[in-house]
Amino acid sequence: MIINLPDNWTIIKHTTIFPEYPKDWWELE
Repeated sequence: MIINLPDNWTIIKHTTIFPEYPKDWWELE
């Protein structure tokens, strides 16, 4: 899976909960 996101996504993903996404997805940087 290739995800293109802004630099601040690292912060967003650690401060926002998206239960629909698998844990492995969160592990990606």
